[in-house]
Amino acid sequence: MAVDEVSAPDPAVEEPGDDPAPEEPPPPPVGAPLPPPTVEPSAEPEPVPATSDPVNTRTPPVIRPAYDADAIDLEELNDPPAEAMATTQMAAQTGVRGASSQDPAITTPLTIVPATDPYAATTDEIPEVFDGVDEFGAYPRPRERFRVRLTFLVALFAVVAVVMTATADIVDIFTSIPVDGIAQGTLVLDSFGSNLAAAAYAGAGVMVVGGLLACFGFRWGAGLAGGAGLALAGWSMIVLGLAEAPIETATSITRNPTTADPFTLTITRDIGYWMIVGVGGLGLTGFVFSLVQSGRGGRRSLNPWVAALAAVAVLVFAVGPLIPVNGATIADNFGATDVFRIPTNETDSVVPFLYFIGRQIQLGLVAFAGVVGLLLVRTWGIGLAAGSASVGLWMWISSLGELGDNPAGLAVANVFAPDTIPHGVTSVGAGLTFVLVLVAAIMAASHPVRRR
Repeated sequence: MAVDEVSAPDPAVEEPGDDPAPEEPPPPPVGAPLPPPTVEPSAEPEPVPATSDPVNTRTPPVIRPAYDADAIDLEELNDPPAEAMATTQMAAQTGVRGASSQDPAITTPLTIVPATDPYAATTDEIPEVFDGVDEFGAYPRPRERFRVRLTFLVALFAVVAVVMTATADIVDIFTSIPVDGIAQGTLVLDSFGSNLAAAAYAGAGVMVVGGLLACFGFRWGAGLAGGAGLALAGWSMIVLGLAEAPIETATSITRNPTTADPFTLTITRDIGYWMIVGVGGLGLTGFVFSLVQSGRGGRRSLNPWVAALAAVAVLVFAVGPLIPVNGATIADNFGATDVFRIPTNETDSVVPFLYFIGRQIQLGLVAFAGVVGLLLVRTWGIGLAAGSASVGLWMWISSLGELGDNPAGLAVANVFAPDTIPHGVTSVGAGLTFVLVLVAAIMAASHPVRRR
C-alpha cells in the first residue's frame, strides 16, 4: 500500500486568507531612551441618520463661548419678551423608547428669571451666618489692668504733707517785752480752727481713694482724686489767710506811734506754714494729672437734666457764704473793710488781704469743679464735683453741728457774722449738692457702656 507524502507548509509562504501577525520591535538596549508611544487615531463616529423620531429631529443646542458678547443679552434677561416663555414637550415615558408623536406629552413651562443685582437683596432674603450680633454689640469693654498712676503717687505725698502740717508749728510770734494786743507763742493748726485738721484728712483721704481707683482704670476715681486736690488747694488758702491775721496784727502794733516802750518783735513762719503751701501745690498737681483720664471711658453721656440741677445746687452752696449779714455789703467780701473780728480767732486782729483772697479761691474752686464737672455729663466730671465738695461739706457739717471749740465753716463764715454757723442758703445748697451728686453717681453706675 502506497502512502501519500504530505509536505509541511513553508513558513515563508503566506496564505492568502490569513493576516500576518505584527512583528514586535526588539526591546531597546539597556540605558537607551525609550521610543515615544504610538497613538492610533480613533475612528470617526458614524452619522446618525435622520428619522421621524421627535427626539432625533430636535435641533442641537448652540453653545457659545463665555467671551462672546452676544451670548448673554442683559436687557433681554431683565425684560424677557412674551415669546421667550417657551415650552418643552417631553415624550411620555410609556416604557417604549422613542415613542411616536401621537403619544401624550407633558408640557413644562420654561420660566426665564430676569437677572437682578445681588447687592439689592433685603436682609430677610440673606441667610443668617452669625446670630450673635446683639451679644457682641453689648459686650462691655474689658477692664483696664492695674497700673500705678501719678495721681495716686501725688495723693500719697499729699497725705504725708497733711499729717506733718497737723502736728507742726505754723507761726511763732515773740516780743522782747509783753505788749498788749500781741499774743505771744507758737500757733498750730488747731489755733485757727478746731476742724481744719479733720477737713484736711478728709480731703487727702478722698484723694488717695480716688487715685487708687484710677489705677484700676476707673475714670470717676481719677475725677474724685482731682476734685479732692482742688479742695485741698482751697483749704490751704483759707489756712494761710487765717495764719496771716495774727502776723498782720502784730506788725500793725509796731507801727503804732502810741506804743509806750520800744520792743523787739520776732515772727517766724515755721515748717508747718510751708507745708500748708505744699499741700495746696500737691492738690493742684493731682488735679492736673487726673485730666489724663477725663475721657468718657466708653460710656454714654449722663442725664443732662440731673447734671444741670446738681450744678445749680453747687452754685448755691458756693454763693451762700458771700451773702451779707449784719449790715455788711457785697464789697466787704473783697476786702473793703478790715474792722470786723474773725470768728475763729480768740482775740481781735487786723484782717489781712490774704484772708479775703483765700475765701474767694476756696469758693471759686468749689463752684468751678462742681459746675464744669457736672456739665461734662461724664463719670470723670461727677467724681470731680464730689471730690471738690469733700472738704467744704465737712467744714459745713462740723460748723453746723458746732463740733469743737472754734470750728470753721466753708470760707470760715459770712462777713460780720457773730459765729461760724453757716447761712441758711449755704445749708440748702450743701444738702442739694449731696443728694443730686449722689443721684447722678447712681445713674452713672447703672448706665450701660456704648456699643463697640
